[in-house]
Amino acid sequence: MADFNMDVFGGNALENLISPYDNFLQEEIPEDTHKEEKVNPIPKEEDKVIIEEEIQTPPSNTKSSKNIEKSPLLPFAKLLEERGYFKLAEDKEINSFDDIDDLLNQTIRERELAQLSPRQKKVLEWIEGGVPEDAIIQHETFQQSVTNITDEDLEDEEESGIELRKGILSKYYELKGFDQAKIDKTIKRIVAAGDDIDESKDALKEIKAIEEINFQKQQESFVNTKKAEEEAAKENLKKLQTFINTTKEIIPGLNIQKKTKDELYDKLTKPVSTKKYIGADGKEFTRPLDIVEDFLANATIEDKAILGYYIMVTDKFKKHDMFSTKKVKSATEKQLEESIRSTDFKEFQRTGLDDLAFLDNVEFGE
Repeated sequence: MADFNMDVFGGNALENLISPYDNFLQEEIPEDTHKEEKVNPIPKEEDKVIIEEEIQTPPSNTKSSKNIEKSPLLPFAKLLEERGYFKLAEDKEINSFDDIDDLLNQTIRERELAQLSPRQKKVLEWIEGGVPEDAIIQHETFQQSVTNITDEDLEDEEESGIELRKGILSKYYELKGFDQAKIDKTIKRIVAAGDDIDESKDALKEIKAIEEINFQKQQESFVNTKKAEEEAAKENLKKLQTFINTTKEIIPGLNIQKKTKDELYDKLTKPVSTKKYIGADGKEFTRPLDIVEDFLANATIEDKAILGYYIMVTDKFKKHDMFSTKKVKSATEKQLEESIRSTDFKEFQRTGLDDLAFLDNVEFGE
């Protein structure tokens, strides 16, 4: 691999490199075609040969011109390639700065992987595929333990050698689905026949292969689960965006403005805080929290009581009529009417409020 110059990845280097490319584009802009063309005088006979030599046009690279016309960012990409930032495939199309960004990220990735051994690359692939660290350690430890067992260890006639062979045979038949009683009976028969050394050697190879296959299946399961979770997350984001954009009001009578919608979407999809947790393995990790998770993680007893009240009276946020301004006004009017009915009518007349009841029957002239 070529020795790439990685200085471009620091700070705003990419933005700084755009400036010379802008100048390059400006040089390519043709002159204003609306300007009046200058009328050249008719050349003399003796000048014709000189003029013909001067106007000879060098052969143009038609393929290159078409590429530039099709992808105006291609010259800029080639400039970065010449300076060692990445390798540009011959048929690679550059249609946006995102394409250039992808090439830069790919170069960073290749440089990172170049420092790793094949086994380390494989482990990194497992981690990125969602395989838990404990499962990887268990798999690697088992494979290494099996690899470290030599023929000399299996041929040892001491007690340790006998127990090792029995342990290998027991594990082998366990993987084959035998119950413990059948395993013990089979091993006893093999040892009595004196075949335990050869049988344990064959079993050791089988165990290693079976465990490798099982781990690959487990890895595929983790990868599929992670992929499904990512797809579900994308789908949930689409649903959230659709809900927010199409919802005019949640509290009756209170329209949600676009600015508020945008702010709500950001606070539900971007972290507003972080919180440290202790995992099942006893290790501490930091988790980003959105606006709802932040509230629940830091809520006091009073906050939870208020939230519980809202959940209860709104039937889990399905009903919001009680918050309607019209509803509140109607309730106030109803309360006033009930108060009037319970008051002595003569007392009501002395207040002068009864005159208001006859205003609807009064005709006002000009």
